[in-house]
Amino acid sequence: YAGQPAPSPDTRLPFYDSWAVNNYAWDAMCWATEVGVINGRSNGMLDPRGNASRAEIAQMILNFLEEYGGKK
Repeated sequence: YAGQPAPSPDTRLPFYDSWAVNNYAWDAMCWATEVGVINGRSNGMLDPRGNASRAEIAQMILNFLEEYGGKK
């Protein structure tokens, strides 16, 4: 829907466990955190190998729609 988003070349993941993001998901995860779709957990962790709650998924969808909902 948002096209093929790519993070800025100097984007870094500001989480203690960013090392756990798989290579195939790195660009997408960097983009999602850069634009505010994903904000991580309150303890400074991303937990990329964990499970997301329904509330966390709902917040990610809301963040995405606020950024891209009116754009095509």
